Amino acid sequence: MKKLRPLYNLLAVILALSTAGLGRADVKPGDTITKDNLAQAEELLTPSTRWMVERGMPMPIIETKKVLWPQAYREATEKYAAQVKLAADGRDIANYVAGCPFPAIDINDPLAGYRVMWNHEQSPAVIDNAGTTFTAQVMNSQGGSDRTYELAWRRLMWTGRLYADPKPTIAHNPPTRHANLFGPLSLPHDLKGLALLFFHYLPRDTPDDTYVYSPELRKVRPISFANRSDALGGSDFDVDSMYGFNGSIVHWTFRVLAEKEIVAVVHSGKYGD
Repeated sequence: MKKLRPLYNLLAVILALSTAGLGRADVKPGDTITKDNLAQAEELLTPSTRWMVERGMPMPIIETKKVLWPQAYREATEKYAAQVKLAADGRDIANYVAGCPFPAIDINDPLAGYRVMWNHEQSPAVIDNAGTTFTAQVMNSQGGSDRTYELAWRRLMWTGRLYADPKPTIAHNPPTRHANLFGPLSLPHDLKGLALLFFHYLPRDTPDDTYVYSPELRKVRPISFANRSDALGGSDFDVDSMYGFNGSIVHWTFRVLAEKEIVAVVHSGKYGD
């Protein structure tokens, strides 16, 4: 019999994160992981998190809480998930409407990695039309601040819509998953006014469109699909790395390599309340 697990209980399959199971290492709620006691929690840290702790980032441990899906997302999953079909090569899905495409995954399935990534593609959201401003700091290898970015962000979901009309889809040619606008930037000053717009399309043979507005040139120009993994604005950040993974699934190969418990942030403050 195949072993199926609900996605929200899957501990670590490529991008699924959890803070459960702290008992496997000498770590408990109330502790703080630092470079001085790193050895006691080393097996619970991802390579990138370990790298940051080694360079001075403290990591306080809190009690694990179960993060529930938004009600509308859960109800859509129960209603539509059974009809979603995965392509034979894993690089496309059919009959998706809303919610989680694959709420139960057999980690021994050769296409399990693709199922995880399609779930990431249609991850839980608390709003269809998002807009906010945020500040991000780029830290150097010594733990100091290298650059500060301050900008606006807008996101419009075109499929899987649950909260605002039209639902569940906004008609568009070509069919589109979501569109994002990052900018204009107000910091750093040498990039002030810069903005980035990209469209993430549904058809597997339609590459995503990305555009950048340059305030110096006062022009909008397209970014080649091949250059989406280039660093942006003097950082190591690139378009395809947004949200953990922001590339087109059709161009990648995904496999489940291991199941592992890790310490990670899965819920920040009152986000979504």
